[in-house]
Amino acid sequence: MTITAAGALEAQKGSREKRAIGENLLHNGRIQDYAQGVCYDAVAFTRYMLGANIHHDDLSQISGQEWRSRFQFTEKGIQWNGAQIERGTAVGFQYIHNGEIFHAGISLGGSMVRGDNGGKLGAGWTAAGDSDLTSALELVDSEQYPKSEHVYRLKNETTLLKVWLSRL
Repeated sequence: MTITAAGALEAQKGSREKRAIGENLLHNGRIQDYAQGVCYDAVAFTRYMLGANIHHDDLSQISGQEWRSRFQFTEKGIQWNGAQIERGTAVGFQYIHNGEIFHAGISLGGSMVRGDNGGKLGAGWTAAGDSDLTSALELVDSEQYPKSEHVYRLKNETTLLKVWLSRL
């Protein structure tokens, strides 16, 4: 990811100050003021500021889709079952057809997710682009995908996906 001058300065502060920036990013702060890149970068920077187990050097050494393996959504994450998501949790979206994590966002608490470049799953890192997963997704219930597998479809689309919560 590309860290801005403001982002580099804030990322070196103490945990209390970093947490305040992270909380601000969950409240409508502009991620573009601190970090630039794709959805994974925005989520990683915010998680770092909230105190996640991300090393400071990772911010400049890991970029874009490389964050997917660091979040370990499918390897060590928890599959979302429609329950409330803890605020500040990294949320990954996985295509059913190829198993790829194609987008990440961050939970604002409940079923609300903020993201960047994710369309119906969070766009623009603003309140206007936030996504309520319970409104954006519908649980699939079919012979191939029973409800217990927690496969979702984007409403009014055919895209099938799973939602994962990272422990990072």
